[in-house]
Amino acid sequence: MTIGGVLASVAGAYYLMRYQIGELRTEDTKQEKSLKEIEEKLDSANNDLSLLSQKQAVIGGMMSP
Repeated sequence: MTIGGVLASVAGAYYLMRYQIGELRTEDTKQEKSLKEIEEKLDSANNDLSLLSQKQAVIGGMMSP
C-alpha cells in the first residue's frame, strides 16, 4: 500500500510539473512577443527622432545668414 501511494504521489507530481512547465512556456512566448513589439516601437521612435534632427539641421542651415 505504501509503495502504491508513493508511486501515485510521484506520478501526480510529474504531471503537475509538466503542466506548470507548459504554462511557463506559454507565458515566455507571450513575453517574447511583447518584448519584440516594444523593440520595434523603440526602433521606430529612434528613426523618427533621427529624421527630425536631420530636418532641424537643414532648416537651421537655411535660416543662418
